[in-house]
Amino acid sequence: MIQKMCGLGVMGCVLCLAVMAQADVISFEDVNLPPESYWNGTESGLAAYTTGPVTFTNGYDAAWDWWMSWLSVSNITDRASDGFTSQYHAIPGQGASGSPNYGISFSLDELTLDQPTVLSGVYLTNNNYTYYSMARGDDFSKKFGGPDGNDADWFLLTIAGEDANGVETGKIDFYLADFRFEDSSLDYIVSDWTFVDLRPLGEVKALTFSFASSDTGDWGMNTPAYFAMDNLILPDAAPYAQAGVPGFEDADQQTIHPIFRGWATDVAAYGPAGQLDIMGTSYADATHALGAVDHTVVSLGDLTEDDVLAGNMPGFVTVVFGDPCDVNDTGHIRNQAGYDFVVFENGITSMFTTGDALTGQLFAELAWVEVSSNGTDFVRFPNSSLTEEPMDRVGTLDPDKVRNLAGVHPNTRAACLGTPFDLEDLSHTQAVMHGLVDVNDIRFVRLVDVPGYGGFADSEGHPIYDPTGGWTNGFDLDAVGVLHAQAYSGDINLDGLVDAADQTILTENLGLHFGQTGWLARTDLNKDWKTDQADLTLLTEQLGSEELWHIYDGQ
Repeated sequence: MIQKMCGLGVMGCVLCLAVMAQADVISFEDVNLPPESYWNGTESGLAAYTTGPVTFTNGYDAAWDWWMSWLSVSNITDRASDGFTSQYHAIPGQGASGSPNYGISFSLDELTLDQPTVLSGVYLTNNNYTYYSMARGDDFSKKFGGPDGNDADWFLLTIAGEDANGVETGKIDFYLADFRFEDSSLDYIVSDWTFVDLRPLGEVKALTFSFASSDTGDWGMNTPAYFAMDNLILPDAAPYAQAGVPGFEDADQQTIHPIFRGWATDVAAYGPAGQLDIMGTSYADATHALGAVDHTVVSLGDLTEDDVLAGNMPGFVTVVFGDPCDVNDTGHIRNQAGYDFVVFENGITSMFTTGDALTGQLFAELAWVEVSSNGTDFVRFPNSSLTEEPMDRVGTLDPDKVRNLAGVHPNTRAACLGTPFDLEDLSHTQAVMHGLVDVNDIRFVRLVDVPGYGGFADSEGHPIYDPTGGWTNGFDLDAVGVLHAQAYSGDINLDGLVDAADQTILTENLGLHFGQTGWLARTDLNKDWKTDQADLTLLTEQLGSEELWHIYDGQ
């Protein structure tokens, strides 16, 4: 069983490990790897890899060219390769949230923290070697389910917490594959990044990991003992900071911003739920969602937990862009450079702290965002919400803990900002890969209210919280605007010019990366999930550039 006990040598890559003073999300992006490569400790031998407050053990034996222990860091995108040579490949082909780097674990021992911490969670999936070993079988392992698919196979990862004295605080079981269902159509092998909530372990100083499998022989477990991990989330993580897109170019809100090339033109469907009026005023006119942002809204209604348990479905509205029967209509939304469309809700920045409201946070009613090319097949944007606790009906949330849910920017007479969406985020979804939705021809956008009591989850399994109950009315849609392509990534503030103002914003973010408080995603010009000298170089090369939509508006 030597093949199960050792790994391959590094692919000649040059590695630089940077030790961070503080990080809210351990994302492995501080490991500088050439494209399509990995690090397994070849240069350092038996060593430890430390990032932020977390240390991972790594056991590479140079004498035998064996990688024997905890961690390899990889950015390999190949999802098709199988067998032992694919041990450094994560089956999704990228890190969680689309980042380049991820960790691969084998015969692991533990990770340790510099001080006891309540960990929020981590994203886990299979690597190629283990995935295809279970899916197809190989020289050492059986095909899960057996020849007829009815064998009750399983592959289990158990995560145990330890406190500062080495006393176990609890265990969490996560099945990387499970074929024990009576209905075999429910059998699965994990192939996507999946969130595992670590909070039940309490305050931990270390995590230890162990494997078990139904495929076990005289020499132990036959299933390859690997898994992939990414985005270990520490308390108060704020990884999704995103600037809103202004609806107007002037402070008086008289002139629509020239970055917009179109707006929703019709309502295809409207299905509100729950209360739709406040103090005698109804917000049930769906046509208020059409045209440019103007502070008139249509409400989707809000559902309590009792309403949902009674069988009520969340409210929704579907808006149309251009002529849905004309494939060449320029009003359709296309997957272009930069953001593609923007959703405006009527969020309010809190000016006071009381109850569940905090000064500076946002009173935000959230909605899922779905798009369609034909009006029948919709795909939902993958989304994340790291708000940890439910809130009352006037509670506020930190918008930097929310990703790809509409409603996380203020839209008032004082500040009109919308939440942007990039169709590229849908490129790896099943609906797009199978041709059900064409991201280069989106004709419909559907907004679905999130009942925010915590009974509904985001794409990774976190409960979604927002103000709910009473008179909140749920998500209130003002407008959906279609954007011109943004040819210059250096135009960070989206004013149409790459200038000193953008340079200042990027400089303020230098040295920050995904997961750190204050990091602004738009400063990551080369999309490697960190803001560094390479981004500053790109911006410098673009200095003085002007977007065509800005030039046209100025004529």
